[in-house]
Amino acid sequence: AAHSAADPADMAPLAEANRPMTMGDLYDTVTIVDTREKARRAVAALYAAGPGTIHACDTEVSHIDVKLQSPVGNGFVTCISIYSGPNVDFGEGAGKTLWVDNLDEAEGVLDEFKAWFEDDTQKKVW
Repeated sequence: AAHSAADPADMAPLAEANRPMTMGDLYDTVTIVDTREKARRAVAALYAAGPGTIHACDTEVSHIDVKLQSPVGNGFVTCISIYSGPNVDFGEGAGKTLWVDNLDEAEGVLDEFKAWFEDDTQKKVW
């Protein structure tokens, strides 16, 4: 399930302009990670957020039969998203959602997050 990190107050200019939100507006709320270098910077930002930060995580998984299998431990993780609150900056401004691609040329980028996901000192909710 996807979510938007956008604060409703940030959407006020769109409402005032009397126009619907566009994909371009949505991209302004997301930091995209599609290389190992960007992944290492993102992991550093996750750790820099501090031990009290609670990170909201979500995954999308393919190659499973949802009627028979849970995505936990099954299938292929195509992407993850992480929201760490309004003060965490992944390099493109604070308060954005981190979106990590793991398909095509980006396959394997998710491996850079393995140690962070396994670190019990980092608080994560799903």
